[in-house]
Formats: sequence, C-alpha cells, structure tokens
Amino acid sequence: MKGNINVQKIVVIKEPSVRSKSRFQRVKIRVLYLSLSILMCVTAPTYAAATLRSPSSISICLLYYKVLGQQVPYDSFADGLPEVERANEFQKGKLKAGKISQLKDVYQSISETKTIQLNIEMDIGTYDADLSEYTVSGFGPNSYVEFICPDRSRVHVFFENGIYAQSWSLDPTAAEQVLKRNHDSRKVVASTSIDLISSDKPNGDNILVLHGKVIAVDYFSRFTNAQLGHQAIGDKK
Repeated sequence: MKGNINVQKIVVIKEPSVRSKSRFQRVKIRVLYLSLSILMCVTAPTYAAATLRSPSSISICLLYYKVLGQQVPYDSFADGLPEVERANEFQKGKLKAGKISQLKDVYQSISETKTIQLNIEMDIGTYDADLSEYTVSGFGPNSYVEFICPDRSRVHVFFENGIYAQSWSLDPTAAEQVLKRNHDSRKVVASTSIDLISSDKPNGDNILVLHGKVIAVDYFSRFTNAQLGHQAIGDKK
C-alpha cells in the first residue's frame, strides 16, 4: 500500500457474547469519520469495479439496497442531505432533484460491486506462543461496522466469519518482527476485504443489516504504511 492510508476511525465496545460460548467477545465497531461534508458530497466513483475500496457511507447505504434487491429511498436520502435541509422553499425542489440524480449515478457506478475493502485501525494483543498467534481486536462472530445514511438510518456491516480473522497466525520470529516494524505499537491497520452476502429486510428500528464474509486481511503499520502481514480467511476452520 503506497502513500497515506485512508483509515476509518473506530471505537471498539466490548460486550459479553450472546451467540458464542467461546472466549471471544462481542465487538461493536462504529465508524466515526462520517461527517456532514461527506453526506453533502454525493460523487460517483470514476469507474465501476467488483471491489469497492474505502467506500463512503452513502455507497454502503446504497449497496445495502442493491444486495437486498429493493428500491433505494432516494427521496428520503436526498431530504436528509444537509445542503437540501438548509435550502429555502425556492431552492429546495431543484436542489433535491439534482441530488437524487447524483445518488442514482453513484448507485449505477457501484452496481457491479461484490466486495468492499475497509481500512480499520485495530489492536493486536500479546503474542500467544502456545497457539502461535496474535489476537486482533475488532473481529468476532457479532462484529460489525456502522455507517450512517443521509436519512439517519444506520447500516451495520457484519463480519459473519469474523471470529476466524480474530486470530493472526505467525511464527515467533515473524511475530517479533511485526512489533519491531511497527515501533513496538500494537495498533495496526487491518485492510479487510469483505464479500457481500445478503441484506436483512428493514424491521422498522432504523437499523439496516448487511452481511459480509471476510476473505482476506492485510496488516499495515499505522506509522510507516509498511505491510506487516497477510492472511486469507474465507472458509478457514
């Protein structure tokens, strides 16, 4: 990965697991980098691709409806954009129509997307010599990333097989080199590739669930952008 890494700022909230009896904890990941400026800037990617890297909140919200196979609520999305909200009665109609057109352009540009890639700051635990692995925070059977939509609904992207990504297998020499190359910091950037699987139908609570499967994680230094390691996940058992 060259240049600066576009890292998603997150808060990790640990709670007792309700679906797993393993030693892993339920982890909720909230995306904090979303701002009004992002919601106002409705811009389509320059080309369609099967993999969407560092997607915006709007792209994720549109992908939820694409995977669900239902019409995007363009009206409510446009109404929720700050620029439209601030417009007076003479400007609002024309401005809203323009924003709906832009949203449809974004939808069209991501219509071939099957995989998303999220850069997430995570922590690695103390190396377990018996298991030859680091435990990585932020993954688990109930882990998800939260994106805020223009209409204030929230898309939760779940890592359905995240529990397998929670263990980063390395031999002791390679594990020691990770810390050396990362200036002894345990904060890493996990560039996580996620295949989109399905969307749950809305249940009226403003939470929209998008299911994904982690297929690979590349780890990078938060300080130098140097790659620290890679592991394929997929159907790892």
